[in-house]
Amino acid sequence: MLRPVVQRFREATRAFGASTSGSIVLIWALAMIVVIGAAGGAVDYARAVNARGVIANELDAAALAGARYLSSANDVAKAKTLIKETFAQTAAVKLAGIAEVAEVETEIDNTNGVITVTASASINTAFIQLLGIDTIPVASSNEVTFGSKYVEVALVVDVTGSMKSDMDTLRTAAQSVVDELIPDGTSESESKIRISLVPYSVGVNLGDYADTVTDGAAEDDCVTERSGDEKYTDATYNYDGNDSGFFGGGSDDCPSKPEMEPLTSSRSTLTTAINKLTSGGYTAGQTGVAWGWYSLSPNWSNLWPSASTPGDYDDDDVEKYLIFMTDGDFNRYYDYGPPVCDKKWNGKYENDYYKGKCVDEDGNSYKNQKNYTEEWTEEGESEYATNESSTRAKELCTQAKKTGITLYSVYFGTKNTSAGAQVMQACATDVSTTYYFASDATNLISAFQAISSKIKGIYLSK
Repeated sequence: MLRPVVQRFREATRAFGASTSGSIVLIWALAMIVVIGAAGGAVDYARAVNARGVIANELDAAALAGARYLSSANDVAKAKTLIKETFAQTAAVKLAGIAEVAEVETEIDNTNGVITVTASASINTAFIQLLGIDTIPVASSNEVTFGSKYVEVALVVDVTGSMKSDMDTLRTAAQSVVDELIPDGTSESESKIRISLVPYSVGVNLGDYADTVTDGAAEDDCVTERSGDEKYTDATYNYDGNDSGFFGGGSDDCPSKPEMEPLTSSRSTLTTAINKLTSGGYTAGQTGVAWGWYSLSPNWSNLWPSASTPGDYDDDDVEKYLIFMTDGDFNRYYDYGPPVCDKKWNGKYENDYYKGKCVDEDGNSYKNQKNYTEEWTEEGESEYATNESSTRAKELCTQAKKTGITLYSVYFGTKNTSAGAQVMQACATDVSTTYYFASDATNLISAFQAISSKIKGIYLSK
């Protein structure tokens, strides 16, 4: 609208200049050009400042889109295309008729995880073109950092019977981690992030791996605990004919599906397993954190497929995280040894099984230490933060953290001082930053989303 006015003004001043008798008017006209140009310049430069702000904001958005992608994948060319297209789609619309925007320039330092983006534009002037200035150049350059390392995440989730009414919420929460860390469209070969899924209740359903790690001792693929001096380590299984009690069972109450999934960057594998999550059984949380740790431990490379082999602990290019979630208090543990009698037999308690006449689960009796066979047994207990199962869980968390694994914990319940909450607080790497209290379904999903966002570690650096 202003351009025709300016054109007519120019024509009028040329007419004044052609008149030999209009010197005073000409001086006045020239002076008005300067006045209008100076006053209008404030408007033009304000428009330029606003346009530059739009460019800066859209550069941020485009760079963050590229950073999110590069935090999960390695394809630099695809990231540059994504940044270019994201910027063009938004900046072109917002600056239509105001500025001509040059193509965004992108530099990516994949080693240090830095994206630098620059864009320039020419702002069309409305007033100062009277002074011969048709455009005002503006430019903006932003820098974004992204996770440049390879990431391994163990997602350890509670699928005990008490979670029955919240399984849809748990599936949504778990899927949000996959969606954030391995976005749709990320190829397995380019992905920098792998996730293991470890559902636990009385133990962990290891599927085909169960017979291998227990030397056939597990029932229905339900693996509970390990015995011996290496109970609280990530030493791998190593049967030599004398260690039949190294890993074992004691329960067949693990949910039949899904089985534990070792580290994978396959969205479809993880999504399929998450959709199969079902609830059942009591809470032996120590077994969940143990197998989450083993899925991240390089000592277990002899069990998992090559694509699931964990990175070394001392590899500076690999970061390891364990997300540990429960909705209640731990109340089951398992030991390998003499069979445990009924709670009472002839007035005697189970710790007196050598003194009384006891029967094993098959009804066979034994009267002394010479006629029993060692076996895995299950013990129920009252729910305290200091009971046996809770103590074992806390010790496993402590030892896992010593290897450099960052442990996020989530307590899903209504009381932040409960036994389960206290265990989760003890397990967290830093209770102020890696422990989450989720009092309802919405908060549980939000907690998982917040954790996955932290793991990705994207932020504007400049």
